[in-house]
Amino acid sequence: MEIPNLRGLRQLEPAERESTPEKKDASETRTWSRTQGTVFAIGMFAAVVGAALATLMFYFHSTIDATIPIEFQKGWGDEQIDLMKSDETFDWWTTLRDAPLRHDGPPPWVNYAEAKAQASILSYIFITVAILGVICTISSFFLPRANYGPKRRGP
Repeated sequence: MEIPNLRGLRQLEPAERESTPEKKDASETRTWSRTQGTVFAIGMFAAVVGAALATLMFYFHSTIDATIPIEFQKGWGDEQIDLMKSDETFDWWTTLRDAPLRHDGPPPWVNYAEAKAQASILSYIFITVAILGVICTISSFFLPRANYGPKRRGP
């Protein structure tokens, strides 16, 4: 094989240019149909938003503290009363007897437990939305592609 030097390259005849293909309309070169693109976009949106909201709900679920304070746990007061003298026990009893009966709603840890349960349920709902979005995105690849070839007229 002989490789020409620079002078030899200048003496070579230029190659003929091939004719450039005509620019095609974007609708002719497109291989995806509008339906595929729409299903893909909706699926990706659902997957991303569902995953983000599920992560947020899992974070809220992990930060809510619904433990019952020790002084409100069953049996805690029994030990305290056993350690009191008789006059202290009587004073404590009169304080409780004279206290007005009122209902201020459930204690805060009950509300926290309900919020924790709601965050858990919402996180599972958002995980389901994300999974459905992924399924929708994957299914867009299996939808029929657009047929943008030349149109036939008549039989």
